[in-house]
Amino acid sequence: SKNFYLQPYDVVIVRNNPGYFTQKTVTVQGEVLYPGPYVINSTDEKLSSIISRAGGFKNTADASAASLRRVNKIDVQSEVKIKKVEKLVSAQTKDTAVSDSLAKEAVKPYDLIGINLETVMQKPGITNDLILEDGDILFVPKKNQAVKVRGEVLFPTQFAYEEGYNMKYYINKAGGFNSKALRKKAFVLGANGNARTVKSFLFFRSYPTIKGGDEIYVPPVPDRSGKGLSTGEVIGISSAAASLAGVVIAILQLTK
Repeated sequence: SKNFYLQPYDVVIVRNNPGYFTQKTVTVQGEVLYPGPYVINSTDEKLSSIISRAGGFKNTADASAASLRRVNKIDVQSEVKIKKVEKLVSAQTKDTAVSDSLAKEAVKPYDLIGINLETVMQKPGITNDLILEDGDILFVPKKNQAVKVRGEVLFPTQFAYEEGYNMKYYINKAGGFNSKALRKKAFVLGANGNARTVKSFLFFRSYPTIKGGDEIYVPPVPDRSGKGLSTGEVIGISSAAASLAGVVIAILQLTK
């Protein structure tokens, strides 16, 4: 190789090796044989690969309830996104508390990504076999044999999981809906972070099937005080209008 002598103001550029990438790590926690941090071997390493490197699942693992926590890196694009959300929200509401809350929701410290490792390990490489990113935390929980029922039911509690039953079955076990329940908005939150809702078609409702570790939520009917007339007020005004109409009719008959 020849020797080059630099002159004042010369610029030396050292290009990156195309095959080199910065070392990145993911953490595997829970019911695998060898939990702990792992260095990502390639730019396209997937969930199935890291589980295999961690020795696979223990007998106590609930692979279908596994979750992936992914860090949201705050960068220039994130800051632009926050400002856009703030502008859009401020145009819709003057409530600064609501505006701030939605802006923070737009860029959270991390996202919980619902996955199904059971399916992924059966068919590695499928669409749900996500490519891992630096800082990912993969958690595989123990099998949970309980189902929780929360919200507007008579007796919010938890029950032993029974295979093959749907949401309505467990709600009935909790005493059924109470008078404040917004039935059509009830939903199930799975252990992996996925939510499932009640589906309606005409007069029929289809309730999601429940799995061990699921939590059922029944929200309340929104409080509409101060936002329009109550049923009692509507009835009162209607009665007054009817009485007034009767008086007017009587006066008209007397003046004939």
